[in-house]
Amino acid sequence: MQRGGVEQIPRSRTLLVLLVLVLVVFPAGHGELNQNDIRVVLDGRELTFDVPPMVREGRTLVPMRAISEALGALVGWDGATQTVTITREDTTVVLPVGSTTAQINGQPIALDVAATIIEGRTLVPLRFISKSLGADVTWSDPARTVHIQTSGPVLHFPDPALMPTPTPTPAPTSPPYPDELGTGEGIRLVQTNGPGGGVGYGLAIHPQNPDIIYVAGFKSTDGGLHWSRTNMPGGQSILGIRAMAIDPKHPNTVYAANINTGSVYKTTTGGQSWTSILVTLQPYALAIDPRDTQIVYVGTAEGQLHKSEDGGETWTDMLASSALDIIVSEIEINPVNPDEIYLGTGSWYNNSELDRRFNCPANKGIYRSRDGGRTWEHLENQMRDALVSDIDIAPTDTNVMYAVAADQHYNCTGTFDNQDVSIFKSVDGGGSWSKVLSDAGNEGLFNAMNQVAIDPMNENVVYTVASERVLKSLDGGETWATVTQPYIEPVRYEHAIEVAPSSPNIVALTGYYRTFVKSEDGGMTWRTLVEELTISTVGSVAVDPGNSARVIAGNIDGTVHITRDWGLHWERRFFGLRTQYPYGIAFHPNDPDVIFLGVSCGSDDGGFVGCGREPFDSGVWVTEDGGETWDKRYTGLKGDQESFEPECEAGGRDCALQVYDLLIDSTDPDVIYAGTSANGVFKSEDGGRTWREINAGIPKELPYVRKDISLKEQEECKSLGYPSPSSGFDCARFASLTTMKLAINPANAQEVWYTSLAGVYKSENGGESWSWVSDVFREYHAHYIAFDPHDPKITYVGTHRSGVTRDGETVDSNHGLYITRDGGVTWRQVGSDGPGEGHNIRSIAVDESNPDNVFVGTLEGRFFVSSNKGDTWTEIDFSAVGGLPAIDALQATSDGVIYAGTRGAGVWRGRIPTHSDGNDHTH
Repeated sequence: MQRGGVEQIPRSRTLLVLLVLVLVVFPAGHGELNQNDIRVVLDGRELTFDVPPMVREGRTLVPMRAISEALGALVGWDGATQTVTITREDTTVVLPVGSTTAQINGQPIALDVAATIIEGRTLVPLRFISKSLGADVTWSDPARTVHIQTSGPVLHFPDPALMPTPTPTPAPTSPPYPDELGTGEGIRLVQTNGPGGGVGYGLAIHPQNPDIIYVAGFKSTDGGLHWSRTNMPGGQSILGIRAMAIDPKHPNTVYAANINTGSVYKTTTGGQSWTSILVTLQPYALAIDPRDTQIVYVGTAEGQLHKSEDGGETWTDMLASSALDIIVSEIEINPVNPDEIYLGTGSWYNNSELDRRFNCPANKGIYRSRDGGRTWEHLENQMRDALVSDIDIAPTDTNVMYAVAADQHYNCTGTFDNQDVSIFKSVDGGGSWSKVLSDAGNEGLFNAMNQVAIDPMNENVVYTVASERVLKSLDGGETWATVTQPYIEPVRYEHAIEVAPSSPNIVALTGYYRTFVKSEDGGMTWRTLVEELTISTVGSVAVDPGNSARVIAGNIDGTVHITRDWGLHWERRFFGLRTQYPYGIAFHPNDPDVIFLGVSCGSDDGGFVGCGREPFDSGVWVTEDGGETWDKRYTGLKGDQESFEPECEAGGRDCALQVYDLLIDSTDPDVIYAGTSANGVFKSEDGGRTWREINAGIPKELPYVRKDISLKEQEECKSLGYPSPSSGFDCARFASLTTMKLAINPANAQEVWYTSLAGVYKSENGGESWSWVSDVFREYHAHYIAFDPHDPKITYVGTHRSGVTRDGETVDSNHGLYITRDGGVTWRQVGSDGPGEGHNIRSIAVDESNPDNVFVGTLEGRFFVSSNKGDTWTEIDFSAVGGLPAIDALQATSDGVIYAGTRGAGVWRGRIPTHSDGNDHTH
């Protein structure tokens, strides 16, 4: 786009400089090389050019405009004087073509080689520019690759030039590891480049350039096509970023509120560096005064409204003397009269019992101040007792306002009956409100509404998301139409929805496991854009047994991701399932294109329903073409602890149990075991086509109340001793039938182990009957289990939180890792040097090539390694990236590669240097 004769180019990797790349000194004797000889890698991503880079006088030149598009800059061209002008923030570079003198901010600088024009493209010498703007440049001679590292990203990706092309047979060489981010016991770990996706909060769009977008701790400069992580403090805690705001007058100034770290951060460099400017409990909402952008407001879930009048240097709590018990979930400032401020006081979608106070403040509704926050009035109208999650004021007519509110969340009353979620409209500046879109009478159709957005040019154009569909009104809310055809990946509910201030046809939203979804035509078409936006939660990882470069990762947003190059690139597969958790993944041992997927938690056409209530797309799915197409195999996957609708029982819907784990017998791949969420173990002997229950010997013991029913129903269920409550469905589950993991003894395929919320069971006849393993695990939540592949009498079992007692109470059972060396007769708890007492074990892996190496990941994101079968332990240090989130999956391969799936940071990959021969292998 043109502004004042200067072309603004979108940026694609945050934080670096403007334009150019690198001038690299090569050994003498090199002539002018073409692009096939020189490769350019920027922050781990290879760049391509229409005119190849070239070398003159030992200096590399690259096309000016192509690099500018990759890095982001304002680029001007004066054809009369043959001069390039590149501007970013407070730096201006002037390059006359053919001259060996340039200027930086008016100061002359001598160049070794001049810019030149080749095939109609201006090529520029680059070391001069990149050094002046802080980029690091290195040259890899074997790979003939220029590496550009900006000052921003803290993560290091593998070098694509050194990645051999993976082939199924023979298995490719293991990948390089350029910088270790986690270290210890010789292990080196890096974050792979994905998979993209995850829970995204904190959407903010640049006020003048819609290509610049922030989501959580990530930034895009090309409209969401690519993302890079900013240098925001807090390491992997970016899932806690609930709000972001861009200074409309100084758009490189951005604020972010992170409830995980309890801090508000500020950058004045567009994300290159951040400073903590406020530490407070549960910062939840942000707003900037459009008239005086030094005035900033921060609202908290603890009832504070902090105000700064000096850009965050000092703060005052404007509610300290108000005696209001409110949740400040939304701050909206009148754009014409910024002294007029509105507060929303609830966030209805938090639905756990722990969030009960959050959803049920004493004072609800909307509060208004007309004096910059010094005094407040409660709007005594239709909104008085509502939980208001969003307010939006029309810039074109500030008397027009929209708000999203729920009459009461069910946790406030203990029932689902009073959850009328509606969009309200006011045409008198908040004095009175009327419903323009309501859930009442729609059988829960719109119960996922949370945010509303107004077209900045037309107050009658309004957007919201309701039960996986984007709705749009063209007449001020009088009528609404669904505008998500053809279907996008379903959005459960949106965390934020914004219309670009400078381009009203651009609408973007972040949602429940749909991190960034965008329309560029006013909602007619949509795209999910999450490449490199790696805040995904990976609940399962499986590695092709014959090719460690090929990995399948299950993202709990209901997608499956495939990499063929150790995680450098990921292919996203959303194949139409209304699912949430693809927990179990298993490769066929003889055909790696055949992959089984166990799925938990489904939804219906009205939106996400929840685990265990109506799991329509749960069950077992299989692909026979490497993940391109999938079929459901569910016959016989039924049980008395799931709630199926009548059409499920009658065959009208393909309903199946939720599957938490899948296990294929490598000696007979037609034999598959499925561990279900509440109905124990099922077995197939025909490759998953039919299933039968195999729970003989597993007693129905330790009942506990289901958490996916209302508080009122939970209390009734418990008071009656766990029979069906008045609503008539099974309200309790049995801890012994709630599956965690399955494992087969590698030396005896008939010996199958099974962990559950009630402990550990073992079968010696292929699951036909089961016996209790040990009283050590009585009332323990036994989670992960792994065998030593060379000595199966050595077995590792990890315990986890939320065990169940005999009276149905849940208790902490975070007792860490236990090891048996005699097949389960005796057990030893790991000591304090390792993942022992107090640790919640989420994953265990044993090195196939050298079973002395054992790896354990925890709910707290801690990663332990033992090189002597668990006798002693070393914790891997991830301080370089601020720690890891929960490590939910671990897989170690026979050629010394380990993969870790995390809860909020995608997949990490590591090298295991010590193999069975005792030597250090660097690959």
